[in-house]
Amino acid sequence: MTREKILETAESAFVETVFNIAIGDISKRTGFAHGTLFFHFKDRDELIRAVVEDMTLRLTDSLYQSVREAESLQDFLNAHRKAFQK
Repeated sequence: MTREKILETAESAFVETVFNIAIGDISKRTGFAHGTLFFHFKDRDELIRAVVEDMTLRLTDSLYQSVREAESLQDFLNAHRKAFQK
């Protein structure tokens, strides 16, 4: 739960600031102690990689789901477009 909250908060912060935010500021946004972030991630770069990986996995899952549910080529293409817009 803690790791997921950190990832969610960090993703939002990175998007808002175009990755221009200190790990201490992310810590404040989560409400967790600074050391809690370092328990889960050794440094800011590792946190960024984890956020990007999480975003990639969600996109991949969304695309996979659209392939399975598409009844036509148009449905398939629309689902892909929507997935990339998220």
